[in-house]
Amino acid sequence: MNFDLGSDELALRDAIRELCVREFPVRRGFDRAGWKQLADAGVFSLRLPEGAGLGMTEAAIVFEELGRALVAGPLVATHLAAGVLEGASSGDVVVTVLEANDLVTYPESDVVFALGPDHVYAIEQFEATPRSSLDPLTPVGAVGPGVAGSRIGVDAKQLQGIGAALTAALSSGIASRTVELAVEYAKERVQFDKPIGSFQAVKHMCADMFVRAEVARAAVDAAGVSMDEHDEEVARAVTAAKLLASEAAISNSKSCIQVFGGMGFTWEIDAHLYLKRAAVLATQFGGVDAQAERMAASL
Repeated sequence: MNFDLGSDELALRDAIRELCVREFPVRRGFDRAGWKQLADAGVFSLRLPEGAGLGMTEAAIVFEELGRALVAGPLVATHLAAGVLEGASSGDVVVTVLEANDLVTYPESDVVFALGPDHVYAIEQFEATPRSSLDPLTPVGAVGPGVAGSRIGVDAKQLQGIGAALTAALSSGIASRTVELAVEYAKERVQFDKPIGSFQAVKHMCADMFVRAEVARAAVDAAGVSMDEHDEEVARAVTAAKLLASEAAISNSKSCIQVFGGMGFTWEIDAHLYLKRAAVLATQFGGVDAQAERMAASL
């Protein structure tokens, strides 16, 4: 597989990156105006024939950029709902996913997708009680008992796979961005009259971060290509991407905090936000333990 980006893919990446830099500062959080901007940029209609008509390879590129910028909102769920639920692709309807223990992220969403092993339900009438969240930019709520939804005629396993691949792409973006933050700071921070990046211990840490980020990106790209080409090993490719990207995002975020030193874990520095988002993403669309079990079973 050739993972080099072509001119069209580079243009797509640069356009989304420019949008994120211009409109989505790290701490913006979720809001409806921003959601419409994402919809207008084609984030949710990317793979629809009436939209851009692109594939998972391009979707992975877009979601890596959204992960880099820590763009808030149920991005993956709404992308999955586009073309299935009216208003999702246009950004008029915000869709989230029912997580383990009846929890949902972004409880102010309009619709909840309940993904089972062989079925998908759309829940439009629900109440969610606020719960504490690790990530301050990812609010969480608990859905009350007795909610009912309408069954949707889509392939549940396929949606789970797409969701896992796009969540891996978000994590890959975090892994890459934390490398950049750490390296930039290591070049600027001076100790003993030298930039700390000149010290071997810091060099090795940043090098390890880079390797993890590149391996994760390659795995995510491989999953996207496998899904587009309907490869027989697509399930294993998606599992590998989710595992490697989750590990890279969490480990790189921790290392980024360490490079920043005493300031790294303070509220003023953004490094902790990347770690918290990485931890949340690792639990979605199949947690690390579940993905590891799937990988072991496939060997």
